[in-house]
Amino acid sequence: MAINANNSSLLEFYKIFWNIVLGDMGPVCRKVLYGYLALVILILIFGKKEARKFFGISAAILLVVCLNPFSVYYISKYADLSTRYFRFLWLPPAALTYGYAFAAAVNLIRQKRVSALLAYAVSVVILVYSVKPLTSVTSRLYTGVSPNPGMQMIDNVYKVENDTLQICNIIEKDKGDPAVTVKALYGYEVFLDIRTYDASIYSGLSLKKQNKYRSRKLREKRLNKMSGNKKYKKLLNYLINAQDPDREIRFDPDKIAEALEEKAYQYVIVQTDRYVMPWFEACGTIIGVTDHYTVIKVGKQNSLM
Repeated sequence: MAINANNSSLLEFYKIFWNIVLGDMGPVCRKVLYGYLALVILILIFGKKEARKFFGISAAILLVVCLNPFSVYYISKYADLSTRYFRFLWLPPAALTYGYAFAAAVNLIRQKRVSALLAYAVSVVILVYSVKPLTSVTSRLYTGVSPNPGMQMIDNVYKVENDTLQICNIIEKDKGDPAVTVKALYGYEVFLDIRTYDASIYSGLSLKKQNKYRSRKLREKRLNKMSGNKKYKKLLNYLINAQDPDREIRFDPDKIAEALEEKAYQYVIVQTDRYVMPWFEACGTIIGVTDHYTVIKVGKQNSLM
Protein backbone atom coordinates (compact mmCIF):
# COMPACT_ATOMS: atom_id res chain seq x y z
CA MET A 1 0.00 0.00 0.00
CA ALA A 2 1.21 3.47 -0.75
CA ILE A 3 1.59 6.10 1.96
CA ASN A 4 -0.13 9.41 1.43
CA ALA A 5 0.04 11.92 4.25
CA ASN A 6 -0.30 15.09 2.22
CA ASN A 7 -3.96 15.60 3.05
CA SER A 8 -4.08 13.99 6.46
CA SER A 9 -3.67 15.37 9.92
CA LEU A 10 -0.80 14.02 11.99
CA LEU A 11 -3.14 11.89 14.07
CA GLU A 12 -4.91 10.48 11.00
CA PHE A 13 -1.61 9.63 9.35
CA TYR A 14 -0.40 7.96 12.55
CA LYS A 15 -3.43 5.66 12.40
CA ILE A 16 -3.02 5.02 8.66
CA PHE A 17 0.68 4.21 8.99
CA TRP A 18 0.33 1.69 11.76
CA ASN A 19 -2.64 0.14 10.03
CA ILE A 20 -0.29 -0.54 7.11
CA VAL A 21 2.41 -2.06 9.32
CA LEU A 22 0.11 -4.12 11.52
CA GLY A 23 -2.85 -4.68 9.22
CA ASP A 24 -2.06 -4.56 5.51
CA MET A 25 1.41 -6.07 5.64
CA GLY A 26 1.27 -9.76 4.89
CA PRO A 27 2.27 -12.25 7.59
CA VAL A 28 5.53 -13.07 5.81
CA CYS A 29 6.54 -9.40 5.56
CA ARG A 30 5.73 -8.83 9.22
CA LYS A 31 7.83 -11.83 10.22
CA VAL A 32 10.75 -10.57 8.16
CA LEU A 33 10.46 -7.10 9.69
CA TYR A 34 10.16 -8.38 13.26
CA GLY A 35 12.96 -10.89 12.68
CA TYR A 36 15.18 -8.10 11.37
CA LEU A 37 14.55 -5.94 14.45
CA ALA A 38 15.22 -8.95 16.72
CA LEU A 39 18.53 -9.64 14.96
CA VAL A 40 19.58 -6.00 15.35
CA ILE A 41 18.97 -6.25 19.09
CA LEU A 42 21.06 -9.45 19.29
CA ILE A 43 23.88 -7.81 17.31
CA LEU A 44 23.80 -4.76 19.59
CA ILE A 45 24.12 -7.05 22.62
CA PHE A 46 26.54 -9.73 21.39
CA GLY A 47 28.07 -8.35 18.19
CA LYS A 48 31.50 -6.89 17.58
CA LYS A 49 32.07 -3.16 17.80
CA GLU A 50 32.05 -2.62 14.03
CA ALA A 51 28.87 -4.65 13.62
CA ARG A 52 27.14 -2.83 16.48
CA LYS A 53 28.03 0.50 14.93
CA PHE A 54 27.00 -0.38 11.37
CA PHE A 55 23.75 -2.19 12.10
CA GLY A 56 22.86 0.06 15.01
CA ILE A 57 23.14 3.22 12.89
CA SER A 58 21.25 1.67 9.96
CA ALA A 59 18.46 0.56 12.29
CA ALA A 60 18.33 4.02 13.90
CA ILE A 61 17.99 5.65 10.48
CA LEU A 62 15.25 3.18 9.61
CA LEU A 63 13.36 3.92 12.82
CA VAL A 64 13.52 7.65 12.17
CA VAL A 65 12.72 7.60 8.45
CA CYS A 66 10.38 4.62 8.01
CA LEU A 67 9.00 3.33 11.29
CA ASN A 68 8.22 6.72 12.78
CA PRO A 69 4.89 8.09 11.54
CA PHE A 70 5.65 11.57 12.81
CA SER A 71 8.86 12.03 10.83
CA VAL A 72 7.47 10.33 7.72
CA TYR A 73 4.53 12.74 7.75
CA TYR A 74 6.89 15.71 7.35
CA ILE A 75 9.55 14.03 5.22
CA SER A 76 6.93 12.95 2.68
CA LYS A 77 6.09 16.58 1.99
CA TYR A 78 9.64 17.36 0.84
CA ALA A 79 11.06 13.99 -0.30
CA ASP A 80 8.03 12.82 -2.32
CA LEU A 81 7.50 9.72 -0.21
CA SER A 82 3.75 9.90 -0.67
CA THR A 83 3.79 7.34 -3.48
CA ARG A 84 6.67 5.14 -2.35
CA TYR A 85 6.63 1.88 -0.47
CA PHE A 86 8.33 2.22 2.89
CA ARG A 87 9.47 -1.37 2.34
CA PHE A 88 12.00 -0.08 -0.18
CA LEU A 89 13.77 1.59 2.74
CA TRP A 90 13.63 -1.19 5.31
CA LEU A 91 14.32 -4.20 3.06
CA PRO A 92 17.93 -3.30 2.09
CA PRO A 93 19.22 -3.06 5.70
CA ALA A 94 17.14 -6.13 6.59
CA ALA A 95 18.78 -8.16 3.80
CA LEU A 96 22.25 -7.11 4.98
CA THR A 97 21.38 -7.98 8.57
CA TYR A 98 20.07 -11.45 7.71
CA GLY A 99 23.13 -12.11 5.58
CA TYR A 100 25.51 -11.00 8.32
CA ALA A 101 23.67 -13.02 10.98
CA PHE A 102 23.80 -16.18 8.88
CA ALA A 103 27.51 -15.69 8.13
CA ALA A 104 28.20 -15.05 11.82
CA ALA A 105 26.37 -18.23 12.80
CA VAL A 106 28.39 -20.28 10.31
CA ASN A 107 31.60 -18.69 11.57
CA LEU A 108 30.74 -19.58 15.17
CA ILE A 109 30.24 -23.20 14.13
CA ARG A 110 33.64 -23.28 12.44
CA GLN A 111 35.32 -21.78 15.50
CA LYS A 112 33.38 -24.15 17.80
CA ARG A 113 32.54 -21.22 20.03
CA VAL A 114 28.94 -22.23 20.45
CA SER A 115 26.98 -25.43 20.37
CA ALA A 116 26.71 -26.60 16.80
CA LEU A 117 23.08 -27.52 17.41
CA LEU A 118 22.24 -24.00 18.57
CA ALA A 119 24.10 -22.41 15.68
CA TYR A 120 22.38 -24.69 13.18
CA ALA A 121 19.01 -23.84 14.70
CA VAL A 122 19.71 -20.12 14.35
CA SER A 123 20.85 -20.66 10.75
CA VAL A 124 17.67 -22.54 9.87
CA VAL A 125 15.50 -19.80 11.35
CA ILE A 126 17.38 -17.15 9.37
CA LEU A 127 17.08 -19.16 6.16
CA VAL A 128 13.35 -19.70 6.67
CA TYR A 129 12.80 -16.00 7.23
CA SER A 130 14.90 -15.15 4.18
CA VAL A 131 13.93 -17.82 1.65
CA LYS A 132 10.16 -17.97 2.18
CA PRO A 133 9.49 -14.36 1.08
CA LEU A 134 11.79 -14.84 -1.90
CA THR A 135 10.07 -18.02 -3.08
CA SER A 136 6.58 -16.61 -2.46
CA VAL A 137 7.37 -13.68 -4.72
CA THR A 138 9.31 -15.45 -7.45
CA SER A 139 6.55 -18.05 -7.77
CA ARG A 140 4.34 -15.29 -9.19
CA LEU A 141 6.90 -13.45 -11.30
CA TYR A 142 5.71 -14.92 -14.58
CA THR A 143 2.04 -15.45 -13.84
CA GLY A 144 -0.93 -13.27 -14.59
CA VAL A 145 -4.21 -13.22 -16.40
CA SER A 146 -2.64 -14.31 -19.69
CA PRO A 147 -1.35 -17.91 -19.92
CA ASN A 148 2.41 -18.11 -19.50
CA PRO A 149 3.49 -21.78 -19.47
CA GLY A 150 7.09 -22.78 -19.13
CA MET A 151 8.17 -19.68 -17.14
CA GLN A 152 8.59 -17.63 -20.31
CA MET A 153 10.28 -14.26 -19.91
CA ILE A 154 8.08 -11.17 -20.05
CA ASP A 155 9.17 -9.04 -22.99
CA ASN A 156 9.03 -5.51 -21.52
CA VAL A 157 11.99 -4.05 -19.64
CA TYR A 158 9.99 -3.68 -16.41
CA LYS A 159 9.34 -7.43 -16.24
CA VAL A 160 5.67 -6.97 -15.41
CA GLU A 161 2.63 -8.01 -17.41
CA ASN A 162 1.94 -5.81 -20.44
CA ASP A 163 -1.59 -5.39 -19.08
CA THR A 164 -0.11 -3.80 -15.99
CA LEU A 165 1.78 -1.20 -18.00
CA GLN A 166 -1.33 -0.37 -20.01
CA ILE A 167 -3.52 -0.15 -16.90
CA CYS A 168 -1.10 2.14 -15.06
CA ASN A 169 -0.65 4.38 -18.11
CA ILE A 170 -4.41 4.77 -18.46
CA ILE A 171 -4.85 5.75 -14.81
CA GLU A 172 -1.78 7.99 -14.75
CA LYS A 173 -3.08 9.83 -17.81
CA ASP A 174 -6.49 10.26 -16.22
CA LYS A 175 -5.30 11.50 -12.84
CA GLY A 176 -2.67 13.82 -14.35
CA ASP A 177 -0.37 14.26 -11.36
CA PRO A 178 1.92 11.23 -10.76
CA ALA A 179 2.34 12.26 -7.10
CA VAL A 180 -1.39 11.82 -6.42
CA THR A 181 -2.31 8.52 -4.79
CA VAL A 182 -5.56 6.93 -5.98
CA LYS A 183 -7.56 3.96 -4.78
CA ALA A 184 -8.46 1.35 -7.39
CA LEU A 185 -10.22 -1.98 -7.05
CA TYR A 186 -8.31 -4.77 -8.81
CA GLY A 187 -7.93 -8.50 -8.43
CA TYR A 188 -5.30 -10.97 -7.38
CA GLU A 189 -3.91 -11.59 -10.88
CA VAL A 190 -2.45 -8.09 -11.26
CA PHE A 191 -2.14 -7.21 -7.57
CA LEU A 192 1.61 -7.73 -7.19
CA ASP A 193 2.46 -6.22 -10.56
CA ILE A 194 0.48 -3.00 -10.06
CA ARG A 195 1.57 -2.30 -6.51
CA THR A 196 5.21 -2.95 -7.50
CA TYR A 197 5.20 -0.94 -10.72
CA ASP A 198 3.08 2.01 -9.56
CA ALA A 199 2.66 2.41 -5.82
CA SER A 200 0.36 5.40 -6.31
CA ILE A 201 -2.40 3.00 -7.39
CA TYR A 202 -3.38 0.95 -4.34
CA SER A 203 -6.27 -1.41 -3.76
CA GLY A 204 -6.87 -1.35 -0.02
CA LEU A 205 -7.13 -5.16 -0.11
CA SER A 206 -4.63 -7.61 1.32
CA LEU A 207 -3.13 -10.35 -0.83
CA LYS A 208 -4.20 -12.96 1.70
CA LYS A 209 -7.86 -11.90 1.65
CA GLN A 210 -7.86 -11.72 -2.14
CA ASN A 211 -6.51 -15.25 -2.39
CA LYS A 212 -9.28 -16.39 -0.05
CA TYR A 213 -12.00 -15.55 -2.58
CA ARG A 214 -10.24 -16.79 -5.72
CA SER A 215 -11.35 -20.37 -5.13
CA ARG A 216 -15.01 -19.43 -4.63
CA LYS A 217 -17.71 -18.92 -7.20
CA LEU A 218 -20.07 -15.97 -7.25
CA ARG A 219 -23.32 -16.76 -5.44
CA GLU A 220 -26.35 -14.49 -5.49
CA LYS A 221 -27.25 -15.34 -1.91
CA ARG A 222 -23.78 -14.46 -0.63
CA LEU A 223 -23.72 -11.18 -2.57
CA ASN A 224 -27.04 -10.13 -1.08
CA LYS A 225 -25.95 -11.15 2.40
CA MET A 226 -22.72 -9.13 2.22
CA SER A 227 -24.57 -6.15 0.82
CA GLY A 228 -27.37 -6.39 3.37
CA ASN A 229 -24.86 -6.52 6.23
CA LYS A 230 -22.96 -3.61 4.69
CA LYS A 231 -19.78 -5.67 4.49
CA TYR A 232 -18.63 -3.44 1.65
CA LYS A 233 -14.95 -4.40 1.65
CA LYS A 234 -15.75 -8.12 1.61
CA LEU A 235 -18.36 -7.57 -1.08
CA LEU A 236 -15.93 -5.79 -3.40
CA ASN A 237 -13.18 -8.32 -2.72
CA TYR A 238 -15.60 -11.14 -3.50
CA LEU A 239 -16.83 -9.50 -6.71
CA ILE A 240 -13.40 -8.74 -8.14
CA ASN A 241 -11.75 -12.06 -7.24
CA ALA A 242 -14.38 -14.83 -7.15
CA GLN A 243 -14.88 -17.11 -10.14
CA ASP A 244 -17.74 -16.57 -12.55
CA PRO A 245 -21.00 -18.33 -11.57
CA ASP A 246 -22.18 -21.57 -13.15
CA ARG A 247 -25.58 -20.11 -13.91
CA GLU A 248 -27.17 -16.71 -14.33
CA ILE A 249 -27.43 -14.61 -11.18
CA ARG A 250 -28.80 -11.15 -10.51
CA PHE A 251 -27.35 -8.36 -8.42
CA ASP A 252 -28.16 -4.67 -8.31
CA PRO A 253 -25.21 -2.56 -9.64
CA ASP A 254 -26.42 0.29 -7.42
CA LYS A 255 -25.33 -1.77 -4.42
CA ILE A 256 -21.87 -2.07 -5.95
CA ALA A 257 -21.80 1.68 -6.58
CA GLU A 258 -22.75 2.22 -2.94
CA ALA A 259 -19.92 -0.04 -1.77
CA LEU A 260 -17.39 1.69 -4.05
CA GLU A 261 -18.44 5.08 -2.75
CA GLU A 262 -18.41 3.96 0.87
CA LYS A 263 -14.86 2.57 0.54
CA ALA A 264 -13.70 5.62 -1.48
CA TYR A 265 -12.70 3.76 -4.64
CA GLN A 266 -11.92 5.96 -7.63
CA TYR A 267 -11.21 3.28 -10.25
CA VAL A 268 -12.11 -0.33 -10.99
CA ILE A 269 -9.80 -2.62 -13.00
CA VAL A 270 -11.72 -5.70 -14.12
CA GLN A 271 -11.08 -8.45 -16.64
CA THR A 272 -13.09 -7.63 -19.74
CA ASP A 273 -14.56 -11.11 -20.10
CA ARG A 274 -15.64 -11.41 -16.46
CA TYR A 275 -19.29 -11.98 -15.59
CA VAL A 276 -19.26 -8.93 -13.28
CA MET A 277 -17.96 -6.59 -15.98
CA PRO A 278 -21.41 -5.10 -16.87
CA TRP A 279 -22.17 -4.56 -13.18
CA PHE A 280 -19.00 -2.52 -12.66
CA GLU A 281 -19.49 -0.69 -15.94
CA ALA A 282 -22.85 0.55 -14.63
CA CYS A 283 -20.98 2.18 -11.71
CA GLY A 284 -18.87 4.54 -13.80
CA THR A 285 -17.30 5.30 -17.15
CA ILE A 286 -14.83 3.22 -19.15
CA ILE A 287 -11.65 5.27 -19.62
CA GLY A 288 -9.44 2.62 -21.18
CA VAL A 289 -9.14 -0.97 -22.33
CA THR A 290 -6.02 -3.17 -22.31
CA ASP A 291 -5.41 -6.59 -23.83
CA HIS A 292 -7.43 -8.32 -21.11
CA TYR A 293 -8.73 -5.61 -18.79
CA THR A 294 -11.14 -2.69 -18.71
CA VAL A 295 -10.42 0.38 -16.58
CA ILE A 296 -13.49 2.12 -15.18
CA LYS A 297 -13.60 5.49 -13.45
CA VAL A 298 -16.12 5.33 -10.63
CA GLY A 299 -18.99 7.77 -10.92
CA LYS A 300 -20.53 9.26 -14.00
CA GLN A 301 -17.69 11.00 -15.81
CA ASN A 302 -16.97 12.08 -19.35
CA SER A 303 -15.13 9.27 -21.11
CA LEU A 304 -11.58 9.88 -22.29
CA MET A 305 -11.91 7.33 -25.06
